[in-house]
Amino acid sequence: MGDVRSNEPDAQPLDEDAADAPAILSGDGSLSADSGDSLDANGGDDTTAEGANGYGGTVGSGGMVDTGGMIGSGGMVDSGGMDGEGGTIGTGGVFDGGGVFGGGGTTSSGGATSTGGATGTGGTTGSGGATGTGGAGSGGTGGASNAITEFTIPTKSCQPWNITVGPDGNLWFTEYGSNKIGSVTTAGSISEYTIPTANSGPRVIAAGVSGTNYLWFTEYSANKIGRITTGSGSIVETSITSFVFGPGAGPVGIVAGPDGNIWFAEMSAGQIARVTVGTSKITEFPLAFGSQPSRITVGADGYLWFTDYGNGKLGRITTQGAWSEFQIPTYNSGPGGIALGPDGNLWFVEVVSNKIGRGNGITTFTETAIPTSGATAGSYGDIALGPDNNLWFTEYGGNKIGRITPAGKITEFPLKTPNCQPYGIVAGPDGNVWFTETGTNKIAYITP
Repeated sequence: MGDVRSNEPDAQPLDEDAADAPAILSGDGSLSADSGDSLDANGGDDTTAEGANGYGGTVGSGGMVDTGGMIGSGGMVDSGGMDGEGGTIGTGGVFDGGGVFGGGGTTSSGGATSTGGATGTGGTTGSGGATGTGGAGSGGTGGASNAITEFTIPTKSCQPWNITVGPDGNLWFTEYGSNKIGSVTTAGSISEYTIPTANSGPRVIAAGVSGTNYLWFTEYSANKIGRITTGSGSIVETSITSFVFGPGAGPVGIVAGPDGNIWFAEMSAGQIARVTVGTSKITEFPLAFGSQPSRITVGADGYLWFTDYGNGKLGRITTQGAWSEFQIPTYNSGPGGIALGPDGNLWFVEVVSNKIGRGNGITTFTETAIPTSGATAGSYGDIALGPDNNLWFTEYGGNKIGRITPAGKITEFPLKTPNCQPYGIVAGPDGNVWFTETGTNKIAYITP
């Protein structure tokens, strides 16, 4: 199985019942402070224990950190974006050298307003309904061709990043370059909403707990979690509320947890954290040294699973905060996007090793090389379960959309427009697979 690190009781990562043990990151190790206070968690000493397979599992440094309540549109602002400065993202930095996400982009500190007026119709509709060339990928599906339709976002150089489906049935996306949240109907009508904190660096967006009309998103540069409220029908204004936590957290992935709270990955701080819905309290759980958790999802087992970009591992955390990490066969693989597959396995993008990984996270891993060299370079990679029960992923460096079957056969679909830099991807409510084009300022979909 390889190296295992854990803070779970008795360091038994192979025993699924271990996750039901009482939380061990509370008690004397907990710290509580009002928002804005500096937080110093005095973690316990590292110890080792034998895992079920005989590997020494490193026990986490302990000490969960709680922060206080909700902060409005003010709060802490870190206007210096971390992207484009080399720094903390992986070996050599995925975004080093001032790349795609350097610079701030135009922002506004005003409230969120729709660009489309009272009916929200200001967004552009399809820009010609482009049909992709859809070239054949590996696996012998020669001549594969799938229609691709693109919609231009009104704000120029907005750099759309991640995308998800909202509770209103629209597609919602983050605009990293313009500091906005956008929404698009399946017919192509786009609206945009300015985030109150300037240069917040919005990254990943996810629908809230079932039955609510919220979406939650991470603000990487501002060290905040944002919440945007949708309404039925056309949207004019949406109030955005942010939560502030410790400096330098660098939140990226976010998901609604099985416990009814919001969980997110603090890539720069090496922690997994949660927002308690209703009280706005943020609790942080430190991971192993060198961890850079990137993306997070809910597994078939009801636990939260995350990719550890820095250590090349797949991680699991219970809703009580007990975590374990499992080594991916390819070391320094740089895992990024992660999704639950139709087979109950976790599927993830290995950004550095240019592979798609699959595993139950504990005993079995399978890796499949992406045919195009450097397909995922320059991104965290994203992957999503499609309406056809295949996994679909973006090839930021390859300018393609990829598809992998549960059996491991990969097909690639070249995008018609050069330098699209596809990034986020999600299955839409209309049966299409939607994705962001960071380089061309568009939202697009491919028909499976």
